[in-house]
Amino acid sequence: MTPPRSSSTHWRPKPRWVTATTSATTNCASVQTHCASASNSLTGFRNSLGAVLHDRSGRAMEAVAFSVQNSAGFDQVVMLLADDEFVLHRVAQAGIPVDIFRESQVSTLTTASLRALLDPEYHLHGTNVCLIPAEQRNRQRDALETRFDGQREIQASGPETWHDGDLLVVQMIAPSGRTIGAMLLDRPFNDLKPDRTTVDLLETFAYQAANAAESTTLYNQAVRLRMLNEAVVNSIQQGIVVINETGRIVTINHTMREAFQWTDRAIGYTLEEYRPELAQLIGYAIDVVLAGGQPQEMTDASTYDHEDRPQTLNMYVYPLAGQQGSGAVLLIEDTTERRALEQAIQVRADQLGALTLASNRVTASTERSLVILNAMTEMHRLLPYQTMAVWRRAGSVLTLERRRRRIVGGCAHRGRGRRGSHPSAHQRLSGAAAGRGQPADARGQPAAG
Repeated sequence: MTPPRSSSTHWRPKPRWVTATTSATTNCASVQTHCASASNSLTGFRNSLGAVLHDRSGRAMEAVAFSVQNSAGFDQVVMLLADDEFVLHRVAQAGIPVDIFRESQVSTLTTASLRALLDPEYHLHGTNVCLIPAEQRNRQRDALETRFDGQREIQASGPETWHDGDLLVVQMIAPSGRTIGAMLLDRPFNDLKPDRTTVDLLETFAYQAANAAESTTLYNQAVRLRMLNEAVVNSIQQGIVVINETGRIVTINHTMREAFQWTDRAIGYTLEEYRPELAQLIGYAIDVVLAGGQPQEMTDASTYDHEDRPQTLNMYVYPLAGQQGSGAVLLIEDTTERRALEQAIQVRADQLGALTLASNRVTASTERSLVILNAMTEMHRLLPYQTMAVWRRAGSVLTLERRRRRIVGGCAHRGRGRRGSHPSAHQRLSGAAAGRGQPADARGQPAAG
């Protein structure tokens, strides 16, 4: 080392410890700079993942791909995500022409097929980051494709240099052990195989991406499950009222709104406050269930609807989610029309039975007057009447065979002839416009001649 020419300055060589300290300080600063860069990369990556959670769109996944591209330093990055059937789809990319990537999105592979490609010898530093050669990659060429015409070429010059056809595959494995997806990286900026620092950074990216993707999947599943539950509840023809542990209404289904004319105003009220007449019938059963009792039911309860019409209800109360003290579910079934139909069917069945019995009795009789009398007696069971007349038709002439009046309150209703008497058999009568005792034709008109 040559000393300075000025004689006024006394030059002394630097001690070796000063040089070592300076070198150590420089290395420390380099490490700090690298850590700060990695920290900034992680922060940007977390922001991109946040966009995935809030947006859940292809653009958000592209933001993740670009974040990985800039942070890890690779020309091409492709994001693969698994669906519910464990099939990996190409969802986003960075560094590949858009039209080429869209054409490649039809290619898929299963998570099992991906794991079969990643032999233990390809794992770097015992991580989930794998560097697979071209011949291994070509076993799933289409699904793992990152190459295209006009791509930058890398000339391999040593064992640490990246080789054309190599592919870096980073598995995204959730804490549950499920493979959520994978990141495909090709052609590093520095043309070198990734070192331990890059591998650790990529594994951190993959772990965070797996957590975000699993959270998104769980969120989507929860949304779909909620929509399915709402669709099922609204499709049920019975009314459903969900009541919390304090006895207040939490939600109602579509049937309660349409058939029972309830509104969302019911939410937050107790049944006593919103429908006091209904609470008088089923309120005690709800209290029993809320107190941890067994399911309760009430059938054929009579009440009135919103238009003050008689109504018949079947009501059932069940504990919510099978847990004590968590609430109750009230199921209301309007059986008014069904009960009316059942009663009408029963009446028709009774009439049919009586008609069959009457037919048997009538046909069992041989005497003419007895046959007519039995027919009138059995007809009263079928059709309640005050006066009944039996006419016999002979050609165009109708002849009154017998007339009967029903006795009410000890006296007969007024009819033809004297009170309580019957007209004589074979009496010929005309219709309303004909004279008494005059034969009538089949249309009720006086017979000619």
